[in-house]
Amino acid sequence: MPGGGKGKADLTWQDASAAFQLAAGGSALAAADYGAALAMCGMVKYGTVPGFGPQQQVEGFLANLSGAKDEHAVIPGGV
Repeated sequence: MPGGGKGKADLTWQDASAAFQLAAGGSALAAADYGAALAMCGMVKYGTVPGFGPQQQVEGFLANLSGAKDEHAVIPGGV
């Protein structure tokens, strides 16, 4: 990372499952809740990256999920 710091951005299947459960309140995930679940996944995956706010976390996750950017491109300086 810039300045030589270290960081990582992991999202386990348990993290993703928990985000979907929170978004759906324990029920089947409705289409309207899908975006909220994806946003929570981004906030979990990139939540420990210094200087990343919620918007950057969600944008980074969606770019990574779509294949537009890998983690090294999402986090300038690497993970």
